[in-house]
Amino acid sequence: MIPQIRVPLWLETAAAIVLALVVSTVATVVTFQADERSRTLETNVENLFERVADAVSALEQAPEELRPELLRSFSRITRHLTMDAQPLVGTNDARDKAAEARVAALLRPSVRRDVRVRRVTDAEAAKFDDDLPPREIFAATSSIDVGPVTMILSFNMGPAGWLNVRYLEPLIPFRYSAPLISGLVAAAATILATWWAHSRFAKPLQNLTEAATALRRGEPVPDIPESGPQVVRAATRSFNAMSQRLTATLENQRSIMTAVAHDLRTPIASMRLRAEFVADEEERTRLRETLDEMQTMTEAVLSAARSDRTGETARPVDLTALVESLADDMKETGGDIVFQPGGAVRCVCRTNEVRRAVRNLIENALRYGVRARVAVGMEREFAVISVDDDGPGIPAGDMERVFEPFVRLEASRSAQTGGYGLGLSITRWIARGHGGDVFLRNRTEGGLSVVVRLPLQG
Repeated sequence: MIPQIRVPLWLETAAAIVLALVVSTVATVVTFQADERSRTLETNVENLFERVADAVSALEQAPEELRPELLRSFSRITRHLTMDAQPLVGTNDARDKAAEARVAALLRPSVRRDVRVRRVTDAEAAKFDDDLPPREIFAATSSIDVGPVTMILSFNMGPAGWLNVRYLEPLIPFRYSAPLISGLVAAAATILATWWAHSRFAKPLQNLTEAATALRRGEPVPDIPESGPQVVRAATRSFNAMSQRLTATLENQRSIMTAVAHDLRTPIASMRLRAEFVADEEERTRLRETLDEMQTMTEAVLSAARSDRTGETARPVDLTALVESLADDMKETGGDIVFQPGGAVRCVCRTNEVRRAVRNLIENALRYGVRARVAVGMEREFAVISVDDDGPGIPAGDMERVFEPFVRLEASRSAQTGGYGLGLSITRWIARGHGGDVFLRNRTEGGLSVVVRLPLQG
């Protein structure tokens, strides 16, 4: 069985909130970064078109000897202008008509000639970078960095040739370290706030839950310290009062039951003494048998009264080994018992009480069903002990009634054949004292199946 790792509630809550904060912060940063990059690139392209339109107008009006200087002055780290005999954008290239229309609209009517614009793919970008000037020469006038050529423009300048422009897309640096740092600070603050909330709210509730679980198992529960907010302190106060009253009531009932059973010993002993003076031998024998049965019943009542107050401490145990050992011990006395082997099942329980409960079930199976088949397994968070027999089963209407003390379905009313009707009652008390229960069902192939469920974690 794979052990379950119990994560503290405050840590689980903090982890969930921190994860939500980190995801939301990263999503926000990525969104803003993408939006800023898109707007920056759009602005740069628009600025490129405007500057190129200005360059075309200036080149048209400038003397030929000043054109090289104008080309250098209009060039920047993101754009490089040259005058060439041939255009970089061919007539049959896949051109960007929208960009061409935008550039044409920026040109003066007197200089509107053939305008060509096309985007450059990553695969062909390198061939347009070969004759570009070193980018280091722009270091004094620009603090940005650029990537490869992503767009080329060609303008027909008439007899002077073609103005070719290569556009290099700027690299947008990451500028959102501050939001990430603030997100980390918020995550740290969330962890501290969650820990404080846990100590203020969750810890008192956890103490209350643990005390309720212990009370359910029948263990003594000391008063829980009242801490936390007012509503939690009120709940703790109510639980302490309920626990004290419940414990006192159960103890009072056990005391009354024990006292009555104990006090019956004296009149039984007195009646046994008087029975010896009965002259009729047959009548004296019947009185002795009746007194013996009363004595046995009294001892059974005392045993039942002490069944859930053994003082034993729950501890981890291999339930499979425990039940198998008990089955082997009972088999040595002549019982027809078959234990179905299985894997180890770890369970927190009071071993002597569990042995007694299973012993009661095996004895019932042997008494009413000739043989007993015993198995141990797991069902979700419960350990399961099943005892099957080949007996007559139990009518559906009596399935719950047989758990009542002193109820026997066996008609002879003999202690040798039907017991005293306390076995199933004690078994259920023990199971419920561990936070589990006992269930009965008639098997389709005949006989009765009794199932005991105990929490794996106690």
